[in-house]
Amino acid sequence: ALEGIHPGEGWLLERTLRRRDGSTVRVRAVTRVLHDETGEVEYVVAASEDLSQIFLLEQSAQAATRLERVQRERLELVAAVNDALEASTDLPDLMARVTSVVVPRLGDWCSLHVLPTADSEIPIVEVAHVDPSMVRFARELQERFPYDPTAPTGVAKVIRTGVADFFPEITPDVIDDQDLTPEVRGIVDDLALRSAISVPLRKHGQVLGALQLVMTAGHRRYTDEDLTLAHAVADRIAASLENRRLRAAQERTALVDARLAALGWQLAAAADLDQVLEVIVQDAGNVMGADAVEIGLVFDAEHVHAVRTGAPLTSEAIAHFEVHDLAGPSAMARAVRTGERQYVEGDPDPLAPDARALIASPLFDADHHPIGVLLFTWHAERHFDEFDRTAIDTLSRLCGGAVRRAETSGYNDQLGELTAAIGMHDWALVEVD
Repeated sequence: ALEGIHPGEGWLLERTLRRRDGSTVRVRAVTRVLHDETGEVEYVVAASEDLSQIFLLEQSAQAATRLERVQRERLELVAAVNDALEASTDLPDLMARVTSVVVPRLGDWCSLHVLPTADSEIPIVEVAHVDPSMVRFARELQERFPYDPTAPTGVAKVIRTGVADFFPEITPDVIDDQDLTPEVRGIVDDLALRSAISVPLRKHGQVLGALQLVMTAGHRRYTDEDLTLAHAVADRIAASLENRRLRAAQERTALVDARLAALGWQLAAAADLDQVLEVIVQDAGNVMGADAVEIGLVFDAEHVHAVRTGAPLTSEAIAHFEVHDLAGPSAMARAVRTGERQYVEGDPDPLAPDARALIASPLFDADHHPIGVLLFTWHAERHFDEFDRTAIDTLSRLCGGAVRRAETSGYNDQLGELTAAIGMHDWALVEVD
């Protein structure tokens, strides 16, 4: 091997060698071949150098470069999420923007689950995937397997408990531990899930939803650093959702307050009970955003008379009103019978079979005896929150007070007319004498 080497030539080698104690050392060896006057190899000169420190420094520099790149990419991701949050116009737009930013930077698959209100149980879901066809498949799965808020695993568990789920490596054993049905297990196997993170969207101790990230391709797996980043992204989303909720609540409060004030002025300007009822059935529903309003007045101990228009309350008109038995099963009858407000969500009501939601709120006299009931109905599904309950309470007090004043005013007017008539009759008798 040395015969083919020309005078002054040699070679340079770098190797990692293992010592007897098991440790390793990086060595660089330099070799030169020296020839005599006849050209024969006379000497081989070799020198070696321990490169361990240099090698460690190079590794440290490479690691620092990689760390810097990862940190830069993470900062860019958080900045992109911030931009998506600020640019969004409403909740669906926010969710679509955020998921499209996260994929593929932090996962092959991202699903964002947001609870619409503080007391909602079913979240709104937005999905993004590197393969658009998988988004359609995910939506089909949502229809086939509706969200169960009591599910012991998955996103439902994260939202319910507020604790993250982290699966750096999704092995068959991990999937077995989820106690899936054979059908769902087959779907999970087809999805080829490799690694997953699910983190709650938390703000002020309240869970607003969850962010789920999944790796399905390649050899990349989630690390503890990825879990930390997922929490950071989730915190930004939660902060934006909380701000949106606060703004929406303020706007909602201002709108309802303005509508209550306008209704109060209209009721105060009503000249009699007929006009009060007309104002209520025409404008009270606007306060709650209801599709229809009905007011029932209690004329006896067994029936409530439903008023849908401001028709004069003559005996002939009352005969044409819908009369409901107070012992009946309707929400209106229950409200008068029990003196308690009735909230119906989804269940049909005998008096409003087409309504998907309704509120029946009793009206009281000064002694807290039921004198009537307000019935608000909605054609679309609706969940009543604490704000709705407070607003309907204020609205009922306002309408009940107007009805009481109108009834008292009407009674006083009739009494005044009777007194005047009697006085005139007595005066006429005196004149004849």
